[in-house]
Amino acid sequence: MIHEDTKRPPGFDYYRKILLMELLIFIQRKKLPDQNEYFVETNRTHKKISQIIHFINGNFAEPLSLEYISDRFSISTSHLSRTFKDTTGFTFIEYVNNTRLKEARSLLQDSKLTVSEIAERAGFGNLTHFGRVFKTMTGTSPLKYRKQNQVDEDNISTQA
Repeated sequence: MIHEDTKRPPGFDYYRKILLMELLIFIQRKKLPDQNEYFVETNRTHKKISQIIHFINGNFAEPLSLEYISDRFSISTSHLSRTFKDTTGFTFIEYVNNTRLKEARSLLQDSKLTVSEIAERAGFGNLTHFGRVFKTMTGTSPLKYRKQNQVDEDNISTQA
């Protein structure tokens, strides 16, 4: 999170929120089991949302919809939508897109795959949708993002 805050690459604010979410989930899993009864219902809800987040993180490349997830986890779509936003600070689709973009950014930086292949591996249905979401959330196109990060890597290797 510190790196994102100091370097401020395109989309850093969304990525920082994702990292914070991961940190909060990690902390929640590590806390002691002796909870007050007051938190029991909240913990059930958070546990269900945590399970859903874990599922999304492991299956982001698959087609994911609010309806599919609500059926899979036996929760109504309206309750899922509301509690997901309350718990994570993201709507369901924002979280899915952020998770997919995290993977896409990594692949753009660390692979030679085409943008089309990256869109598919990251779980975007088509290249146009991927490009639109990527640009909206990072402020740049996938190709420009790749070129900017390749330039940065070249500068680092020549300075070292």
